[in-house]
Amino acid sequence: MKLTFVYFKRVFSSPVFYVSILCIAALVWWGMCAFAYTSIISSIFIWKQFGFINYFYFMLEVGTYRKLIMLFASLPFAAEFSREFRQNCSKYIISRSSISSYLITHGVMCFFITFLTAFVGMMLCTGIIGTFAPVGDISDITLFTDIDKTGWLYITYKCFHFAVSLGAWSVSGTALSAIFPDTFVAVCTPLIMSYILEFVSVRVDFLPNLHDLCRSHADISDNPFIRSAYIVFVFAMLALGFGIIFFFAAKRRLRE
Repeated sequence: MKLTFVYFKRVFSSPVFYVSILCIAALVWWGMCAFAYTSIISSIFIWKQFGFINYFYFMLEVGTYRKLIMLFASLPFAAEFSREFRQNCSKYIISRSSISSYLITHGVMCFFITFLTAFVGMMLCTGIIGTFAPVGDISDITLFTDIDKTGWLYITYKCFHFAVSLGAWSVSGTALSAIFPDTFVAVCTPLIMSYILEFVSVRVDFLPNLHDLCRSHADISDNPFIRSAYIVFVFAMLALGFGIIFFFAAKRRLRE
């Protein structure tokens, strides 16, 4: 618990965390402007007149923006283990706690900080736009027909699932950085791993379609809450798998 508090304090006092959030918010805004096929100023007038939710939807459907958001979301913590290892801090920390608690804390923190960075960044952008523009017509896309009259529940739903998926992918970066302790490896591995596993999951019928799930598309049920539970479960299991790889790879490296 003390180690977790130390990491939270370190992340929240680091400019990288806040810069990453702002970069994600800027990326979302940029992507929404791109689908308006116009400038930033003109986009604002379009959103004021017609709403912005459809532009947000199409932005999140495009892989380029999702991967760029993934990159910035991984910056605050994915490379923390490799930095500590190269600076010879790991063994000192382990001497004050234990190797198991140290590695488990790293895996959990990597998932949560990446999730938090992505979620706050996306919600920040849509929240700012929502101060001057209506959400728009949600009748064709919202899953919460009876309870979501404003569209914000739908936006939160989409941001939440995508952020959860990024949390899982970021753990893959931490896992590989235990084998190759390098900041570049830790930050870029999620991009490569997501491309590979999403491609495989699309081609193999019995696997969950990770490409669809990160965009909140799931055919398991018409109930959005059951869908949500399924999406979170799949990415939690993916994160657990990466976390187990990280645990044993890092444990072996620390004992060398």
